[in-house]
Amino acid sequence: MTDTLPFAVQLVFAAAFGAVTGSFLNVCIYRLPLGKSIVWPASACPHCRRELSWFENIPIASFLALGARCRTCRARIGWRYPLVEALTALLFAFSWWYFGPGMLLVSRLVFGCALIVLFAIDLEHHLLPNVITLPGIVVGLAFSFFTEPGWMESLIGIAFGGGVLYAIAEAYYRVRREEGLGMGDVKMLAMIGAFVG
Repeated sequence: MTDTLPFAVQLVFAAAFGAVTGSFLNVCIYRLPLGKSIVWPASACPHCRRELSWFENIPIASFLALGARCRTCRARIGWRYPLVEALTALLFAFSWWYFGPGMLLVSRLVFGCALIVLFAIDLEHHLLPNVITLPGIVVGLAFSFFTEPGWMESLIGIAFGGGVLYAIAEAYYRVRREEGLGMGDVKMLAMIGAFVG
């Protein structure tokens, strides 16, 4: 199918799919720190709790059409929502352009989405959830058996990325007797190492 579509149209489709994915990433960013399910219930206004209609869930467009406010209670909708959707749209379009279809594209999209979620949650809550980092290590290693960087490089990346940061954190604690780095940082670096070696 990709052979029959002009490349510009492929990029538009990739960006649109990325924006929809970004909408789901926003759900993860909001709910994971609260310990809530990311699949149920349906999206709702965090202020008045009214369930959102389908037309209020259109990535970026709904935010602009509603004037960045809830249709019912008029509470402000944070700019994080359209920014994450736009960033994810750019990630998908750029990745399609740079990598083309294939396993490496899937690997890099999963990796990029995980980093977006981690960055947004860390920015707001100073937290790097295990539910992202630990499965991320496993998924990155699994991808490495089929594509870059290769399973050996991935294992080295996990050990080096996580191990070096762990050694720094441990040394800091022994010298200062206070925590300088959280274990979330260690696990995130191990995840990055799993994907990129």
